[in-house]
Order: sequence, then structure tokens, then C-alpha cells
Amino acid sequence: MTLATEERPLADVAKYRMSFLTFLVEVVYILEPPPGRGRIRWEGWPYLLTLAGEIASLLHLVILKGRQLGLSWLVAAYGLWRAIFFPGAVILLMSQGQTEAQELLSKLKFIYNNLPDDLKPRVTKDNEGTFEFGSINSSVHALPSTEKAGSGFTASLVICDEHAKHPYAAANYAALEPTINAGAQFISVSTANGIGNFFHNLYKSAKKVGEDWNGFAWRFFHAQLRPGRDEAWYLETQRTFKEAPHLFYQEYPRDDDEAFVLTAGVPVFDILALEYLRRQKRDPIALEEFPLGYLAIYQEPIVGRRYVCGTDVSYGLDTPDAGCSQVVDPLTGQHVASLWGHFPPEELAERTVALCKKYGQAFLGVEANGVGEFCIRRLESLHYTSPDLLYHRDADEARQRGKTPSDPGWMTSANTTRPTMVAELREGITKRVVQTPDMETLTEMGLFVFNKTGKPEAAEGANDDRVMAFAIAWQMAQLEGMNVIVRRQPKSRGGLKKN
Repeated sequence: MTLATEERPLADVAKYRMSFLTFLVEVVYILEPPPGRGRIRWEGWPYLLTLAGEIASLLHLVILKGRQLGLSWLVAAYGLWRAIFFPGAVILLMSQGQTEAQELLSKLKFIYNNLPDDLKPRVTKDNEGTFEFGSINSSVHALPSTEKAGSGFTASLVICDEHAKHPYAAANYAALEPTINAGAQFISVSTANGIGNFFHNLYKSAKKVGEDWNGFAWRFFHAQLRPGRDEAWYLETQRTFKEAPHLFYQEYPRDDDEAFVLTAGVPVFDILALEYLRRQKRDPIALEEFPLGYLAIYQEPIVGRRYVCGTDVSYGLDTPDAGCSQVVDPLTGQHVASLWGHFPPEELAERTVALCKKYGQAFLGVEANGVGEFCIRRLESLHYTSPDLLYHRDADEARQRGKTPSDPGWMTSANTTRPTMVAELREGITKRVVQTPDMETLTEMGLFVFNKTGKPEAAEGANDDRVMAFAIAWQMAQLEGMNVIVRRQPKSRGGLKKN
């Protein structure tokens, strides 16, 4: 490469080395395939200008994005810029598969071929996987995400495009970690692909603070940043995904919760209904934090109103699962309070009783399975087990025989009650007669999916404490004479007499 000519003085070339943004704006062309405009000058949309101005200073960067925002062209141009202006650079372009790797490399080659001749170092190797500039000892390598991809390279820059879809993302990162720790820049760019994968965990950890932060900067570029994508465009595009709405939110998210929460798998709850509820979300009017959890109040109790409560029990402490109690107004379907935390069963019982008393001696349904038994024992010592306060499985039968119910607690059975309670909560959400302003609950609902066998459960890496507590509360609401939605009541459900 000639550093200076009569047409381009040395100082003019030096400014491109000093500024990737200047390089982009002044000399980079990209390709819009048919029916696009063909070869065009790179367009500096505001969000791209911002990223181009800072990308060289961000050593470790993870980017969550919507579709067709121009980011693949930008990172391809950045890889070329590093190879040209920093002799000895080794650039790795990593993609989901061989086809995708070649496609990203082809973008870089197109940019190179359309540079002014005096900015082009001589190409000494050009094939499907390598683009090499022997005179300056720089090279670009396109690699699919195979089990051993990245091993043996000492890279200057690693760009992982559509990183969420890389089948061996974790293994590839482990192979590259020594070179990353030695100072190589690492850039991860992707649309969402559910949760629990390497990209999701990388992005999630990048947003944490303190000791949990992974050292990565994070950026989110929502779908409507691209010029021309107004609300009318959004709604029209959304209609084209009517049969697979979760894919729409994956491709065109407006925030990162939407990108991940609504794309974790085949969703149990109606995505459009969840989106509606997410737009209604609000902060609690009161928040009490405990060492192991919190109590969020969204609506103070109405005097004379009888509320219901559902409780999902856990061992608490250091176990992954938490316990949760959700309070619902049975007359409106409104979620009014949420108690959540890693409480031992006995402490969960104590805090739940206090919450129920606050809400008019709320009718309580407590999971009786497993550790739930310990919670119910504590309820007995707290005198909150009479049939008009606590759900009993044998209430109807005992009442018919003139006896006192003796089987307290809601039994969640994988083959009977669980499918029913989930299906009925799903129906309530879809018909929008169940309302929750709690973002944590909505997040769990979005991550509650059908597994490969068709069983509804939390997606890999997610929890369902709030969902199951809410589902129990919804069952209790129907026993309280719920007048928002009318349906046939299963036999022997127990609890209070219906109004």
C-alpha cells in the first residue's frame, strides 16, 4: 500500500488510521442487493455514527440488535480497517456456519474492492476462508462455529456475528480466552435467540454491576432506529408474523426484555397479551426489601374487599428456586401485591400470613407438594388454616358430610392440576381479565414455554416461582366467586362457598 501519492498526501492517509469513523464516512461503499440500490456510499445513520466513533475504544463489547440495522456492514468495515491500518493484525470473523462466515467475509472484501487504489494493500491470499495482505503481515479469517474453531489463533480482533446462533459459542470463547486476556478485542453482535445460551448470558452479565459484571460494554439497538421505520411500519411488519409472533420480537425488538423474554421458545402465554401488559407495567407504590427478598405493593387493599393469595414454596436460602406469594383482587383480576424471596418455608409462611391479613384475611392457596408441607405446618401454628382462610383439597366433600376439612394446601400434580391451572391462567391472560403491573412476573411469563414434549415449564435458565404462585392465586380467585370470567368449575376443588 502506498502511504502517500500526489493525489493523497501522507497526512490524509494518517487521518484514516486515527479515525475509523472518518474512514467509514469518506471512503467506504457497501452493497444493497436487488431490489436495493446496488453499490452505495456507506450511510451514517445516527446510531451507526455513535457506534463507529466509540467501537475502537471498547475492548470487550456485546451488541443486541434488531434485523437489518446495518451493523454487519459496520463490523465488517471495522475488521478491514484494523487489518489495513495496523500491520500484523489477525482478524477473526466467526459466524454460525460456513455459509454465514463466507457471507461476512464477502462484505469485507466488497468494501476492500471499492476502496481507492492507494488505500489497498496487495492481496496475497484470497479464498473462501482467508483474506491476506502479505506486505503488511495482516490477515482476515472467516470461521464457522465448529467445536474447535478459534484454537491455535493469536488474534488482534474477534468479531462474532449472530453470536446467539453459534452452536459452539462457549467452547469457542474458551479457546480464544487466552488471546482475549492478552489484549485482543472481542465484539459479539447478534439478534436474540432465546435465553440460556452463551450470548444471552454474556449480554446479561454485561448489564450487571459490581462483582457480577463481566467486563463487557453492552449496547442495544432497537428495530425502529433505522430511518423509515415508523409506527405504521412496525404494525404492518408485526401483522406479517401473525402465525409466529415470537419470531417478530426476536427480529424486531424494541427493548432487550422484549428480545429475550418473548423469544425463549414456543410461549405458553399469548405474546400479544404479554406485550399489552408490559406496556401497562408500573413501579410498585411501596417496596419493602429484605435480606433474602422483597414485598412489592401495587395497590392498597380496599376496605371490605376479600382478596386471594397463591403461594409457591421453596427451600429458600442458597437453592436456585425462590418462594413467592401473589395477591390478586378476585373482582377485577388485578395483581395487587407480590412477595418473593429465598425464604425458608417457615419464614415464607409468616410473611405470607402478614400479607394476607393486610388484604382482608385473603383466601390463601399454598402449594402442598414436598417442602410445602413445612409451610403449612407453620400456618397451623399461626392459626391461618381454617377452611375459610386456607384452601383444603377435601373441602367440598367434607362439607357434604358435615365434617371439618383435613387436607390443607393445593396439590400441584403434573398430569392433572398443573395443566389445568396453567391453561386457565393462560386463558385469563389472553382474554386480558388477568392484569399484572409487575415486570418480574411478566418476565417469568414470557420465559414460560412448551418444552420438546409439550409440557409447559420455565425455559432453560429461567424460573417459574411467580408464574406458579399466580396460577394458584387465579384458582383461588375462581373459588371466591370470580365474576370477571365465567367458566365451568372442576369438581371437588374445595375452598369457600361460591357467591
